[in-house]
Amino acid sequence: MLPSPSCRRRNCRRALRRAVLFSLLPALLLAAALPLHAERKIVKRVPPQYPPLAQHMDITGTVELIATVAPSGSVTAVKVKHGNVMLVPAAKSALLQWKYAAASAASTETVNIDFELSR
Repeated sequence: MLPSPSCRRRNCRRALRRAVLFSLLPALLLAAALPLHAERKIVKRVPPQYPPLAQHMDITGTVELIATVAPSGSVTAVKVKHGNVMLVPAAKSALLQWKYAAASAASTETVNIDFELSR
């Protein structure tokens, strides 16, 4: 007696799921063993110049940036993730002057620059 068509489909689906799982397993184990991202050490950090208008208006906050860092350690590009538009230019200008430790390849680093008023 042959199994019903629905039973055969279920077994086929189950076998397909197992095959996919076992084919992906080595890649998943390898990815879990490797570190996702090692942050590069900052060699030279330049503080941002507080924009005078933002200072006058008591604007504070954090600007989150993504820096592209060359193998030599210099920052080659900066993208804004979020932050107050009045603080962004000063944060980008400062970050472009930072220097990271040299590495074998270019990398991207997420950087938070805080703007706080001292009273």
